Amino acid sequence: MPYTHYGEIGDVWKHLPLCFFLKEECPNRYVESNSAFPKYLLDQTSRREYGIFHLLHELERNDYPFIGHSPYIELVNLMQGAQNGISAYLGSPGLAMELLKDRGRYLFCDIEEEPLADIRIYADEQNLQSLVQTLSGDSIDLLWSEVEQMGYETFLHIDPYRILEENDNGRSYADLFVKAAGRGVRTMLWYGYETLEQQKELHNRLQALLKDVDANLSGIDFYIGSIGSTSTEVNPGVPGCGILVANLSAASLQQFDRYAEELERVYRNASFMNKPEKLIKLRVSL
Repeated sequence: MPYTHYGEIGDVWKHLPLCFFLKEECPNRYVESNSAFPKYLLDQTSRREYGIFHLLHELERNDYPFIGHSPYIELVNLMQGAQNGISAYLGSPGLAMELLKDRGRYLFCDIEEEPLADIRIYADEQNLQSLVQTLSGDSIDLLWSEVEQMGYETFLHIDPYRILEENDNGRSYADLFVKAAGRGVRTMLWYGYETLEQQKELHNRLQALLKDVDANLSGIDFYIGSIGSTSTEVNPGVPGCGILVANLSAASLQQFDRYAEELERVYRNASFMNKPEKLIKLRVSL
């Protein structure tokens, strides 16, 4: 399975808050459902131009005090090459290991074995091999019973793109989020969609699933200005994506809001393939 999403806008709105959450919350354990690779060679495509490269260009030209001094940008800047700017991009497993170091234990899941093998190599390079466990397979089922052993000491990152699709046992990633949130696990759910109709369906379903869950919840979406109701012609990485978090500290939630406000400003004059394409922020009502 190819992993080509790195450095695109979906990654920007995933990794920017994730890095702060990990630094602020400092969990004893980090668990990820759809890990992919820890590190990528960064080439320039039109989607990455709209993603990480647009963000970096804006940070050079204008003052964004929260994003500009974020743990995410600090780690992105560590990937600077000798002559050609950033030469590599860290995926979420690499970001987590760089931020938590040996203060935490790690469980990475993926349907493919290749990225998990790469994670083990990266962990060995960071002298973290004894703290890292990898599991290959359907991560909904792999983590379903695992969640029952989790508590506030764990940070669970659920990152599947399509959160409502059910597996062979009738479970979805949205169900996994609800289960973890209800147990008090610090949890982050990232999801994507292609149309406003899909966005509405996602939000309605999440509201129904979470109506009886006793957890501190917050959610923020970003979607492109040209997204359609039932179809969308433009895809700069994802037409729309969102983050839903549960059981995080007040400091994390405050910074979550600050990053969202600044990111909307970063993209108010953005373009994709030479056409204007701003991002619109939407707070998810829960």
